[in-house]
Amino acid sequence: FKDKKGDWPGFAVKIKDLEKNEALIKENLAKLETSNNIKNLFFIDPGALEGFKDGKIDNINVRYTLFSQQGAAFNYVLKNNLLIFATSYSSLQVTFDLLL
Repeated sequence: FKDKKGDWPGFAVKIKDLEKNEALIKENLAKLETSNNIKNLFFIDPGALEGFKDGKIDNINVRYTLFSQQGAAFNYVLKNNLLIFATSYSSLQVTFDLLL
């Protein structure tokens, strides 16, 4: 995704059997939130991470963290067997509208 603030990569993963794997996925997502490697998903250094928070998009739960660079945010959502990761809120919105 590209906007006036930059280029924002993201990706979506289709989970074959969500019910069977949901607990493990959620456990690993919690580990991801404490990882120092999230910055590696950005094309340029997004700056300092603020810490993860709960949010919503179209009334669906999202986890996100903001960075000090304007527009930079790491977001993820698990819905309908899709796990979506985005590096800006705008890219998450576009991806969400296309896939869900």
